[in-house]
Amino acid sequence: MHEATGTAPALPNDMNLMNTPLAWLLVLPAACAHGSGVEAETTSATTPSEYAAEAAYPEPIAVVTTGVRDQDGDPSMVEVDVSLAAPALPPEPVVSQDVCPEPLVYFALDSAVLDADAQHRLAEFAECARSVEAERIRVSGHADPQGTDAYNRRLALERAQQVEQHLRDELGLTVPIEVAAHGEDRARNRVLWPNDRRVEVELIEGS
Repeated sequence: MHEATGTAPALPNDMNLMNTPLAWLLVLPAACAHGSGVEAETTSATTPSEYAAEAAYPEPIAVVTTGVRDQDGDPSMVEVDVSLAAPALPPEPVVSQDVCPEPLVYFALDSAVLDADAQHRLAEFAECARSVEAERIRVSGHADPQGTDAYNRRLALERAQQVEQHLRDELGLTVPIEVAAHGEDRARNRVLWPNDRRVEVELIEGS
């Protein structure tokens, strides 16, 4: 066995590496990559700290067209700061504190008696009406279409008067209360007749 020397032996001309099949296998892929425009990977000189800075502070820039073309017919492009162009969030809906829920008070068939549910609804309404300093209140009585028109109108009036009396005597409201009776004028189909036996309570602005 001979130790290797520092000088590589020269190859004869007929032993040139380019004349060997192995050499062409190494050269052809590189040539194809060059011809197709594929660039070889390069090692980035960006440091880890620079990577962190880029991730934390990305540049919010986008290139968009202005809709105008230059003299060559090419679209004019500008850079836009996307962070400034981002749409603002819609404002939170403002709930008015001067509006009270206007209750519907329901009655049994042929009755003008306030049940526990009706009294509870009226109590909540009266408390709210005082808090917003209501100026006027309207109570409107209704009836289903069973019976004569005269009977239903009278029953609707009795229901409205019962609500008015409860608001004044039991709940202590002192604002003007307007009483109206519609009888069966606004009755619906038979399925909704139980909802027609009602009194509507609402706030009225102005004197």
